[in-house]
Amino acid sequence: MKKIFYLLLLSFFLSCKVDKVEPSTAPLIEANKGFFVINEGGFTHNNASLGYYNFQEKKYYPTIFTNNYKIGDVLQSAAFINNELYAVINNSNTLLKIDVTNGSVVKKNMNFNSPRYIIQISANEGLVSDLFEDKLYIIDLQTLEIKRTLATNTWTETLLKFENKVFITCPQSEYLLSIALNNPNKLDSIPIGYGSVSSVVDKNDMLWVLCSGDDSKSKKPSLCQLNPTNNQIVKSFEFSTYSRPSRMCINATNDTLFYINNDIVAFPIAATSIPTTPYIAANGGNFYGLSIYNKNIVVLDAKDYNSLGTATIYNQKKENIASFTTGIIPSDILKY
Repeated sequence: MKKIFYLLLLSFFLSCKVDKVEPSTAPLIEANKGFFVINEGGFTHNNASLGYYNFQEKKYYPTIFTNNYKIGDVLQSAAFINNELYAVINNSNTLLKIDVTNGSVVKKNMNFNSPRYIIQISANEGLVSDLFEDKLYIIDLQTLEIKRTLATNTWTETLLKFENKVFITCPQSEYLLSIALNNPNKLDSIPIGYGSVSSVVDKNDMLWVLCSGDDSKSKKPSLCQLNPTNNQIVKSFEFSTYSRPSRMCINATNDTLFYINNDIVAFPIAATSIPTTPYIAANGGNFYGLSIYNKNIVVLDAKDYNSLGTATIYNQKKENIASFTTGIIPSDILKY
């Protein structure tokens, strides 16, 4: 089913003309001045990009690379580990280690199948999830070499580390996976709603998991609160329709969840039901990415998946305080 899904995407994207991002001068990147923008790019078009927005200057740079380096096909995610940026390029089967201070690639490994996300699990090791391979990779963070793998029997997606565990979402399963960091060779399965896609930890150290469901399987989306100590579900909320909620994040005070369900929806952790009123209405937009930056909400609009996207920053009063054009299919931001 995953391969059919990608073939459908391929046939759609190949039929469309894609906007180009003009090259620009690479930015001077300093800590606490802004954030990186992850632009997936069109599937098979090799036009993914890693941009940078200087929040103080209110200026967006389409690339961080000094030589206009092409990052590859579908930039899925990025993470900072030991002050270096690791970029996961899904359809190029690639993991990059980047020095953001000079816009250069330090290491590159193209020996993955379809990598998705990366997280640090020890001083020298990282964990990488995968779409097609049905396994997790444990890598050397210095060389990017694959040291060993863990069989999962399913697509693995986002990775969240909390205390001594890593929680792994599985978009085509009814289970959430977890790994104890003191025994990273053993996987535990936690029954959860179908199609887990996002997870966050709240101010009470409770884990929240958003599940997108699957209408073809008559599985409705759900939102679950889980005790990460004993892996027991505390409470669960089922959505009333077969929508596809995604991109859950949590505010700066860790007491309100936000996710995309066509519109932006806010869910206070003390809520007793799924909200029916949007927090920020899409009004015809194509909300694709969502994140929090300095108490502000950053909403990423993918437009028609072929044109340049937009990022809009809202303050806590839901006022639009900044907006700028991004690369193609902006999906997330990364604070620095």
